[in-house]
Amino acid sequence: MKSHVILNLGKTDFELVTFPALVPVISTAVGETLLLLVKHSDLIINKTTFEHRVSHVIPMLVRAYDDGDPRIQEEALRKSLFLAKQLDMQLLQFMRKSSDEAKDTL
Repeated sequence: MKSHVILNLGKTDFELVTFPALVPVISTAVGETLLLLVKHSDLIINKTTFEHRVSHVIPMLVRAYDDGDPRIQEEALRKSLFLAKQLDMQLLQFMRKSSDEAKDTL
C-alpha cells in the first residue's frame, strides 16, 4: 500500500473508491500483508467512518492479535491505542451532538 497515495486522497474519495476496494484485503489479509495493513491502519482510521472502523478495522486488529507473528501482534497493540483515542473522540462528539439536539427540542 502506498501511504503517500492515501494521504493525498480526500476522505470522501477514500470512502467511496479506495476503502471498498480494500475491504476484501482487510478482511482476509495474513502474514506480511496483514503486517503492512496494521502498520498503516492509522491512515485507514483517519479516512473512514466510525461504522467502518468498528466493522472492518477492529476485526483486522483482533486477527492481528491472534497472529503467531510477534511483529504483527506488537504493531496491532500500537495501533489499538491510536484507534481507541479516535473512538473516544467520536463518542464524545456524538454525545455532545445528542445533548445539543435534546436541548433544542426543549
